[in-house]
Amino acid sequence: MIRTEPCLACGGVITADAANPGPAVLEHNRSERHRLASGGFTWPCPDCRMVTIPVQRDRCHGCTRTRELVAA
Repeated sequence: MIRTEPCLACGGVITADAANPGPAVLEHNRSERHRLASGGFTWPCPDCRMVTIPVQRDRCHGCTRTRELVAA
C-alpha cells in the first residue's frame, strides 16, 4: 500500500510504501527543498533514529505525538 503525507518541515509531499517508508523518507530528507527549508542543518532524531529533524527541534513530530498519546 502506498502512503502519501505532507512533510511537516518543508511542506513537500512524501510518497512511500506504508510497510517500508524509510527509503522514501530518507530520499525526501536529502532533497534540495527539504534541506533549504530546514536551514540546511538536520540531525537524526534520538528516539526513532530514522528521521532527520531541523536542528532547532528536540525530536521529530512522530516521536512527540507518540509520547503525547501515551501520556493521555
